[in-house]
Amino acid sequence: MYGLVSVQPDGNTINGITYYQHGETPGLGGEIENPNWAGLFKGKNFSMNNINRLSIL
Repeated sequence: MYGLVSVQPDGNTINGITYYQHGETPGLGGEIENPNWAGLFKGKNFSMNNINRLSIL
């Protein structure tokens, strides 16, 4: 799954997320295409544990 995360100027708060490529199956995995699901992340804080991994807090 490949996507983008937009952060607010503070660098710690999610402004939005979107996925541009995925191989998820319909059902729960397909929810990543649902704008309501993506909206659940707006305003959440996050931290970068390492360059390849993102943790939503």
